[in-house]
Amino acid sequence: MDDRLKQLIKELGDAINESISSSEAVNAQIQKMRDEGFDLYVFLDATIGVGRDGEAETVTHGQTVAKSQGNLSGGAQFRINLNDLRFLRSVGIDPTRKVKAPKRLNGTTAHDDSEG
Repeated sequence: MDDRLKQLIKELGDAINESISSSEAVNAQIQKMRDEGFDLYVFLDATIGVGRDGEAETVTHGQTVAKSQGNLSGGAQFRINLNDLRFLRSVGIDPTRKVKAPKRLNGTTAHDDSEG
């Protein structure tokens, strides 16, 4: 990863941190939890996908962790751990659920845009 991209990613991280730190809603919720006797800390882990000229590069904590060539719309590949799974389920998302095939209408799928 080149130095310019590293700098841009650092600036993005700083902007996200500043945005969260200066959020009245976030600070109010943290204070509410402290008022109820909870000690807490917030840890955010970000994965940033960067692409240029048909390449995709995924960056975590400023390090390259994966590269792929070609079509970026070929389907998502990711790993989740038990904590990720618990969180997703707590907000109503079940990533283990099978995706149903789209309904067919007159021999085409419901989201087929070839007619027109």
